[in-house]
Amino acid sequence: MGSNIFSASLSGMNAAQYALTTTEHNIANANTPGFTRQQVLVNSRAAQASGAGFIGQGVDVAGVQRIYDQFLTTQVRQEQSQSSYLSAYLSVMKQVDNLVADPAAGVSPAMQSFFDAMNGLSSSPESVPARQTVISTAQFAVNRFQAIDQRLTDIADGLTGQIAGSVQSVNTYATQIATLNGNIKRAIAAGQGQPPNDLLDQRDQLVNQLNKEMKVTVQQQTDGAMNVFVGNGQALVIDERAMALQVVQSPNDPSKVDIAYLTNGKTI
Repeated sequence: MGSNIFSASLSGMNAAQYALTTTEHNIANANTPGFTRQQVLVNSRAAQASGAGFIGQGVDVAGVQRIYDQFLTTQVRQEQSQSSYLSAYLSVMKQVDNLVADPAAGVSPAMQSFFDAMNGLSSSPESVPARQTVISTAQFAVNRFQAIDQRLTDIADGLTGQIAGSVQSVNTYATQIATLNGNIKRAIAAGQGQPPNDLLDQRDQLVNQLNKEMKVTVQQQTDGAMNVFVGNGQALVIDERAMALQVVQSPNDPSKVDIAYLTNGKTI
């Protein structure tokens, strides 16, 4: 009986030590980007039968797991992707709106001057100054449209550069996720099925960063790997393999660009 009491007490102390260490780990990483709090899982040991009944034998530490909700994570990623899209859209639309609707340098002042000149000419068609005014205001409107066209082209070129930079970031994230897939699989195998929580956090953080650049969906595999898909379900990361993307000229409109696989050029 004395040895059983000692064993049960020792098991409780060990469990408390695990819990304390895990709490210290949580506190130390409170400001670590992507870190998820962890908790110790414990199971009661099987009781030992005796003449007086079943006597408890203490507790076993079953493992350490993340306080994590896959459903909430998926919802956050969906909202995050939508927010990134709307922010980018708003930024471009503001530039276009400021360009076209500017009260001084937009289209309206130039067109209004031209229409006013035309009205003046209609009242005095024989007037040479009125004719000159129409010609000058028409040229002014043409120059304004050309300037706006050039500015819109500059905006489009800037977007192409942003897309290229985003694709480069996507390729970097994909490579890092594929590498972590391999590390996680090996860690799970070495830990006899126990999850490497910190590595899982790192991978989730990379997926979140990737999702800001391009909307993604994920599939968790039984061996611990995570497959990542983009676009209409095209694979970006499969197990430990990352697919590289590139920016290509659109076959339908040479003035636009598409995103395609680097290996076969297939657009996504």
